[in-house]
Amino acid sequence: MTAGAGKPVSGHGLMRKTFLVALAALLLAGGAGYFGLIFYADYEARRQIDTLIASLAADGVTARHGDVDFDVFDRRLDVKDLSVEAPGQGTVRIALLSARGLDQPAAGRVAAREVEIRNLEAEGPLPLAPKVHGRFVAPLVSLTDFVGPAQVAVASPQPWPLVLAIVEATRIGRIDIPASTTSTATGEATTRVETDATYGPMTLERFEGGKIARIGVESTKLQIGGTPAVAAQGEMGAVVAENIDIVPLLALLDPERRRRETDFRIVYGSLRAQDYRFNAENGTTEQWAVMSVRDVALQPSGVPAEELFTIGQRISDVAAQGREPAPQEIADLLTGIAGAYDALRIGSASFEGLETREKDGPTVAVRSIALGKLDDGRLDLLAVEGLTGKEADGAVFRLDRLALGGLHPGNTLRFAAQVATSPALARDPATLIALIGMFASVEVSGLEAPIPDTTEPARLDTLSLSWDAADGAVPTRLAFKLRGSGPTAGLPPGSPMALMVPDGVSRASLSVDIAARWNPGDKAVVVEPVYAEMSDSFALHGAARLSNVEAAAFSPDPTAALGAAMAANVDMVQLTLTDSGLYDQKLAEAAREQGVPPEMLRQLFAGFAEMLLGPMAGDRPDLDPAVQAFIGFLQKPMSTLSLRITPRAQTLPLLTAIEALRNDPASLIDQVNVQVVDTP
Repeated sequence: MTAGAGKPVSGHGLMRKTFLVALAALLLAGGAGYFGLIFYADYEARRQIDTLIASLAADGVTARHGDVDFDVFDRRLDVKDLSVEAPGQGTVRIALLSARGLDQPAAGRVAAREVEIRNLEAEGPLPLAPKVHGRFVAPLVSLTDFVGPAQVAVASPQPWPLVLAIVEATRIGRIDIPASTTSTATGEATTRVETDATYGPMTLERFEGGKIARIGVESTKLQIGGTPAVAAQGEMGAVVAENIDIVPLLALLDPERRRRETDFRIVYGSLRAQDYRFNAENGTTEQWAVMSVRDVALQPSGVPAEELFTIGQRISDVAAQGREPAPQEIADLLTGIAGAYDALRIGSASFEGLETREKDGPTVAVRSIALGKLDDGRLDLLAVEGLTGKEADGAVFRLDRLALGGLHPGNTLRFAAQVATSPALARDPATLIALIGMFASVEVSGLEAPIPDTTEPARLDTLSLSWDAADGAVPTRLAFKLRGSGPTAGLPPGSPMALMVPDGVSRASLSVDIAARWNPGDKAVVVEPVYAEMSDSFALHGAARLSNVEAAAFSPDPTAALGAAMAANVDMVQLTLTDSGLYDQKLAEAAREQGVPPEMLRQLFAGFAEMLLGPMAGDRPDLDPAVQAFIGFLQKPMSTLSLRITPRAQTLPLLTAIEALRNDPASLIDQVNVQVVDTP
């Protein structure tokens, strides 16, 4: 193997360099991500620096330095005007590097009591976004209790393996950066975006083997510019992170190392930030009081890093051209991000005290947003609580709670990628089955929102939906509940909902309950309850049972599911309808239009029913009780009709019943028994 300039490399094919070379590559690649420097504490200090410069030059890196001052008695080394530049990777400049208390605690190890880096500047393309030019400036970086390797050995001339080797072999008691700034720039002309961040005092405690016990930043100020469309300012209070491991993040940049990192490793034990504020020049403002994240872990081998880098580069080029990404470019990006979600674990996360305002637009405040555990690509909970807002016209809205359970962000993004290239999928009925596996439950409570052209709001007291289902499969359990009310004035005239509301009712309430479950023991699906009620209108209760339902009926494979469904039978369907005033009111309305008494119209309808259903009972005497019950329901106001339907033969295939209902409902009568159920 050869080094960058083609010279042989000793050490059984390994690249061996002094720690100086490792430091130069690290600063070049990581900017402010790592600060550490030690020189051999002996009389060869100047020669070692010259050796460093020559070694870097052999790898195509330009390095320079000014005066070198070494005091063997004070164990002190000062190097002025140190600079390192690598084509296409960036430049690092240090005005003064000073090490105190140099020592060699063990063979192959070097140490320093104190290290100071004055006027550090690092700039160049960002490792994860080559089209973004970044710059880091720190007037002073102080390190205490430093212990590191005297030399490192890696099998690659690339910088990131060298960075990882240094990080994992280094220990630092404390790093202090009293003040620092970062800036980025990307795009041109109308797509130009520039950011400038100014950080308050920053402290890193107990750095060892790539792990940091604690990082604290007292404050941050942010400025965004480049074009008027993106101009904004922001600030953040204290940020504290504990139990950090930067090795999994650095491994993403080293393909060989990334493939070996197959275990999940904690990246952040905890992260907490507070007092964030953002103000855009267009009048939009955002703020939140506290953000916290716990137990963030990463599986580097599971992250499609190359694909993400390539896609990011492509999207950046599109932005620079001032055009919208093509559907396939969007799909590729969404698919890549989906893969990253599957390689991520989070214990919990939350935002508190959120608020956003838009100029001449709505104002929204949220008490909290909470994320539960993310594991195996599935987020067990996403909950929004205490949302309140006001529209530009003064109308208010609120939401006490919105919760999604069992959310699968990766699958959701993959589905969005499919829709991006094939929009018709969003209208395909089969899409509903695919969406079932994206999450497992929805809960909404305390929703209140204005209705256009009315003074009364609509209220959703409760809406809950949950199920058990494999990805893309029919659920084996389902439960739905709805409780709400709203002004009737907002209903479109002639709509089914408007027709179900009696005249004179200014506000109607609706209740719905549906539950279904499959019992694998007896291979039966029970649908109970089926309940719907509208105030002053009607109430409907129902239940059903299907037998011979095999597990394959719930398979994600449509062919297998359809085959199993064809074998299922209808055992029983029971329906109970109660008139709460709707039928009587609609009769009175029709009677007024016809100019006849309501009772005459009622008897007319009952007579028509008897004329149509009587012959059926003549052929099937067993149906006569049901026919008479139906006629009686039409004749008596505020009455109840309850019927149970069962197969006449030993079995009634489900598909046969469905086809009959679709093509000739009357033909289904010949295949079922209809019984009247006594009701209290």
